[in-house]
Amino acid sequence: MVSWDFESFEAIQRESRMSYLSEILPTVLAAPSEFEMEGYEGNMKDWASFGAWEKRLNDDRDILPEEYAIKVKDLVENESPRTEKIRKIYEYLQSNTRYISIQLGIGGWQTFPATEVASKGYGDCKALSNYMKSMLKSADIESYYTLVKAGRGTSNINKDFPSNQFNHMILCVPNYQDTIWLECTSQDDPFGYLGSFTGDRDVLVINENGGEIAHTKVYRQADNQQIQKTIVTLNEDGSANVSFSTVCTGLQYDNYSGLLDIGEKAQKKWLYENLDFPSFDLADFKFDQKKKIIPEFRATINVNINRFASVSGKRLFIQPNVSNQSNSTSIPQKERKYEFALRYPFIDTDTVHIQIPSGYHLEYTPEKTSIESPFGHYESQVILEEGRITYLRKYSLVKGEFPPEEYINFVKFINKVAEADKSKLVLVKST
Repeated sequence: MVSWDFESFEAIQRESRMSYLSEILPTVLAAPSEFEMEGYEGNMKDWASFGAWEKRLNDDRDILPEEYAIKVKDLVENESPRTEKIRKIYEYLQSNTRYISIQLGIGGWQTFPATEVASKGYGDCKALSNYMKSMLKSADIESYYTLVKAGRGTSNINKDFPSNQFNHMILCVPNYQDTIWLECTSQDDPFGYLGSFTGDRDVLVINENGGEIAHTKVYRQADNQQIQKTIVTLNEDGSANVSFSTVCTGLQYDNYSGLLDIGEKAQKKWLYENLDFPSFDLADFKFDQKKKIIPEFRATINVNINRFASVSGKRLFIQPNVSNQSNSTSIPQKERKYEFALRYPFIDTDTVHIQIPSGYHLEYTPEKTSIESPFGHYESQVILEEGRITYLRKYSLVKGEFPPEEYINFVKFINKVAEADKSKLVLVKST
């Protein structure tokens, strides 16, 4: 009998952006070296052995009925290159199946046969991945079951301890020098996009060698952008018509993609709750997307803001950062104990054009700002053109883990950015 114990271990005090608790707390992982499940014997001495058991469990369950195999071949007959064949079959899967979780007995491990999914049109993550695998096989495209620990904000698996640390299955499709990863449970996800749910983590690919550890798509800083262009027509009483055009890519797409399917009434409600203006009327808006491996969420929004500028006598006080202001971070009261992590690299780019009311000119302009740090970069400036002010802003954060003593510098950086975002310019009416 084996036992573990520890004592005099103090409770963990949560700290901002700290690492996962599984990486800080004492942790014990246990797994059987040998096991049997409903007649299927296996062991977990290494990943290859565990993967070989998973493969045996699902062997010969990826065979399509002949009429469906013919349908797949007809579907991609005129498609080229290979990537477009994979895309076509994936979009067929999305249009003709839905996710239902059914896991009785060994069903938590073993997939429904492809024949059942073809006839019923539903299945869990294993069944839908297996069905996609079978359709690709009919088109002479090899693919592999892939076990993953899914979830936004979820810690990675321990690669040094072969065991079942997974809760989801996706599909791996080798594609020349690249790999296409397919989330087969979603009817909406763009082709090849994993996002924060299963992206950037170690997975177990089940192939002819058993199981091999691989790493899913990493979404880098340049993938995760928000590009916003804003046109402001300012009136003398401080009100303004404001038009936004926004494109969010990669992990920033994740922030808003849920808005695409909730209906116009719910979208409008969301806008009134989330646009940070004291008083405004929503004129019109449109949400759409471009489904790419690095997808894009697109929004165009027109609003009438009653108090865009503060009026004082013959002056108008304007905050040119209209809709993308950073929040400050308070300095922790106690000395930080644990490392902190920035897991979400991104780049925000803002361009704001403000049309000046007739008879006004710029009296005060905030200085050009540039803030450089190991955590990211910020820059902003105001440019005066004929009858128009242009505000330019670019803000980025990196991905990384940092020692606790660097947290105070991170706080200073974030607070400087927040302060710069609140800068104002002043217009005065000519006498």
